[in-house]
Amino acid sequence: MMPRLDGRSFRERQLDRGECASIPVIVFTATNERLPDVAAVVRKTDPESLLETIDRVVSVKAVRD
Repeated sequence: MMPRLDGRSFRERQLDRGECASIPVIVFTATNERLPDVAAVVRKTDPESLLETIDRVVSVKAVRD
């Protein structure tokens, strides 16, 4: 429910831009919509898990780099 651009459109644009495509995305959502190639999906009904998910995604990215 972002203004002007929904999550799917954002992700499609991000993946189309080479310099941005590798940036991990965590979806914080009120819906069950799945987006292409995201690092994680966190429901807005479970905000406590957001920081834990960020830590996990950053740790995985650091190991890969």
